[in-house]
Amino acid sequence: TMTDLLKNPNNHDTGYHLQLETIQDLVLYGNSYWQIVRDRLGRIVAFYRLPAEYMRIIPYINKTTNLMEFQYYQHYPLIKTFEFDEVIHFKTPNKKSYLYGKPVFYSSLTNINTDENLSQWVSSFFEQSFSGGIIFSQEADEETAERNRVWLKENYTGYLNAGRPLLLEGELSVVQIGEKLKGLDYHSVKATSMLEILNAAQIPASQAGIRVEFGGNIEVLLQEESVMLKTVTYYQQIFFHTLTKKLCKEILNGPDMTIAPGSNLSYNQANRIEQ
Repeated sequence: TMTDLLKNPNNHDTGYHLQLETIQDLVLYGNSYWQIVRDRLGRIVAFYRLPAEYMRIIPYINKTTNLMEFQYYQHYPLIKTFEFDEVIHFKTPNKKSYLYGKPVFYSSLTNINTDENLSQWVSSFFEQSFSGGIIFSQEADEETAERNRVWLKENYTGYLNAGRPLLLEGELSVVQIGEKLKGLDYHSVKATSMLEILNAAQIPASQAGIRVEFGGNIEVLLQEESVMLKTVTYYQQIFFHTLTKKLCKEILNGPDMTIAPGSNLSYNQANRIEQ
């Protein structure tokens, strides 16, 4: 029966494991795909997860029904094409696309790019621009300047000379103290984007094992139950609504059939501590 098939969808997965992988793909990619496997008589005998990261959708007009349908294209690890009735496509709401769902991390892509650009800027700065000492200017004739250059090269180049007193001929004026940027807290900048990514995923910082310096951890702890339940309910609705619509209504032609989740486990501060 279909109930047994959903409990044991194939030779490798249990129904629980397949559902867990499906929801994980929905969170990471906004899309998840099941392959429908049939026997020679056309009966459904298995469901398999298709890798969401390697799936592409090709829309086309069905010449028989004059309706838009889709082909699903898998480009890795094997190149395969699946017809409209061979795939169940789970997807999160996306106002900008009728083909693909919107991943929960989409809004954080700009922040991630900014963080990557910052890392490259810091690396370039220390390799090319940073001066750990003092940049100065000096009025001197060419002969004096040349003596200073030779003397500096012979006596003050290399890391072993760091901190030695510097004496030159003539008067000096300070242009820039290179160490003035050493107090810039790059770690805090990176931590900012980390927290934004957690917020996008609706994961409380305390649940991720992070103690923030602002917002109060006790408030974060008290929000865990609400966030967890809202997240679970959200993806459950997508999962079971799609199964009912695609599998029951369209493929099995069973308008009175509905697939629904059971009751979720209760969540409280006590079992949060146990976890």
